[in-house]
Amino acid sequence: MKLRITVNREHLRGSGTPLPVAISTALHLDHGETRRLDSPDGEQPVSWTALQPTLGSTRRLLAVHEVAEGDEVFFVFTDDGRFDVVPVAAAADPLARLLALTGIDATEQEAQA
Repeated sequence: MKLRITVNREHLRGSGTPLPVAISTALHLDHGETRRLDSPDGEQPVSWTALQPTLGSTRRLLAVHEVAEGDEVFFVFTDDGRFDVVPVAAAADPLARLLALTGIDATEQEAQA
């Protein structure tokens, strides 16, 4: 599953990110639990120990991709317990931009169909 976010100053300084409850439900994370997901740069904590589920700092993963404030990325959670950050590809063409923003892997012809 993918969650698209716009990177802000708090992400870049290393703050955690609130997550929708639907993400924690999909991850089978119950209130009061903390879990560590595998990521390309070590473990990524995700917890629901307060009012809302939270993803720990992603600063190191954003730095790898040289992401700037205002850029859009996907937080990618996989069924096998992995997590990654994937930048949204920049595209000038409206259809290509739409596909990039939705995270759909399709050719232009498939999308138009």
